[in-house]
Amino acid sequence: MDTMAAKQTVRSIVESMLPRWSGKEIGLKMTLQIQASNYSKDHNMTRSLYVTYLFKRHANYTQVFSKVHEFDDRIHYGTFIVAETANHDSCWNTFDEITQTYFKVCREVSPETAPINVNSRITFDLFNGQPHYIKFDCINKVDITDIYHRDHEVTISKLKFHESCAMLAEIHNKER
Repeated sequence: MDTMAAKQTVRSIVESMLPRWSGKEIGLKMTLQIQASNYSKDHNMTRSLYVTYLFKRHANYTQVFSKVHEFDDRIHYGTFIVAETANHDSCWNTFDEITQTYFKVCREVSPETAPINVNSRITFDLFNGQPHYIKFDCINKVDITDIYHRDHEVTISKLKFHESCAMLAEIHNKER
């Protein structure tokens, strides 16, 4: 999957799984693995980085939190520092982290090769990376690093399947 396909896939999943006005607690979490490899006579090198997204659509806009991280720093459940990368509707689906991370891993494995010529892939992380519902327990601003990217301390917990179904049924019933 290339960066454009990855962005479109993430956008489509969010639009289909998490409707606007979804409530203050329910969210969507997914983690992408972005990997580049360079195989040559002299050396073989593979590099992976991960991008975790947390989505919240409690109003008529989409709030996006993200973190680029190593395998060992994966976000499961609990409290994490993440960047709020969008909090309005005009730019929530740009997913710049995907493109920036893609170019970074390509440069690391083969600095002299154009990224299009590097063996790469973007997939959902095998370990808990597929899109799934979460519960936002707490969101607190930590520090403002610049105008657009603000760090937040976010606490999330696992949402059981029957809980997510009940919450989403309530949302859909309100829409009628």
